[in-house]
Amino acid sequence: MDQEAYLLTGFRAGEEWAMKQVFDRFFRPLSYFAHNLIGNREEASDIAIHLLQKCWEKRTEIDSTEAIGAYLFTGVRNRCIDYVRQQKVRAGYREELLLTQPTQPVSEPEVTDAFLFKIVAEAIEALPGNGPAILKMSLLEGMDIAEIAEKLAITPNHARVQKSRALAALRPVLLQKGLDTGVYLLLCKLF
Repeated sequence: MDQEAYLLTGFRAGEEWAMKQVFDRFFRPLSYFAHNLIGNREEASDIAIHLLQKCWEKRTEIDSTEAIGAYLFTGVRNRCIDYVRQQKVRAGYREELLLTQPTQPVSEPEVTDAFLFKIVAEAIEALPGNGPAILKMSLLEGMDIAEIAEKLAITPNHARVQKSRALAALRPVLLQKGLDTGVYLLLCKLF
């Protein structure tokens, strides 16, 4: 059996050494390819890792090492196209929001809301571990637990536990900054 056939057999059988070889062979080229398409190195690495995970999940459907590469590079290209579209939509929303802002003076409730948002955002940033990332994905990006787990490459149960811990850690920080439990309870409902 030649080396490529041996690798494919191990990969399809779920052998860890085979996944490591596939990872070592494709991660850098996929990241480089994605970076050239989207211009964001971190996101490019995330896309490459995500596609490698998807390929691993579909390993029994793959019939050659060339098919692995084709699957990965096609998937990365498609994910990058989606990423660019999402960035354009977000940029459009931001631009539209800036253009539709009233030129009237800001009211006191708006100042209070902005102040509260600033305090909450600072409190979230001060959380340990994945807490800030999880709460941002949940609140700002509207992701559910499954999406957060996939993005962080952890189990949904682990994501749920980390989210609960982040919210629990947030309460004393908010209280220390002078916010009452009502704000905390509102945040819990939002997350």
